[in-house]
Amino acid sequence: VSPRRQAVDYIMDAAAALIFYKFLFRASFRHIAPSDLTKPGVFAREWVETTGEKYANYGQRVRTGKVGWKRGCHHCGARLPGGINLFRKWICDHQPPNKLVSMGEEQRFYPHCIKCSQLQSLTLRGFRSPLKLHMPSGCVIAGSSFLAVQPIIHWFSTAFRGSREAPLPSGRSGVWGGGG
Repeated sequence: VSPRRQAVDYIMDAAAALIFYKFLFRASFRHIAPSDLTKPGVFAREWVETTGEKYANYGQRVRTGKVGWKRGCHHCGARLPGGINLFRKWICDHQPPNKLVSMGEEQRFYPHCIKCSQLQSLTLRGFRSPLKLHMPSGCVIAGSSFLAVQPIIHWFSTAFRGSREAPLPSGRSGVWGGGG
């Protein structure tokens, strides 16, 4: 295989990986970047209006809970507010936090999971960095491990170029490299 052909195969594999990540897993590329715990997170799409630094009233907690069940935690994207504890409720997170808000600045409530709320508390007390790194979820790990199976992706990329039978890099032919 020529070096030029191998480079084209790597580009096709990278394009397939991006397509899988973007469309199959419905993930956004901005979710890879870390988010600042003192600002709305990378998963923040919806919020509930607030009237300043007061605690959330019942109606605001209910609306924030609905946003949380629909969109997840605004920092980490978790769909369950208490991890494996199914009876926890979403925390109404002031953004920007009360400790950092300036006079006249508008605040909003975003849904927060327990873990991110605790990390934000430590951040505001000065005990940790304000950046929250996003560890890959099980779906992304499974998808990337699938994409690591280069011969299958190579077969797909070769098949879409019009070849009748796509040879695998190991010299075997066929879909899964059997028959040997």
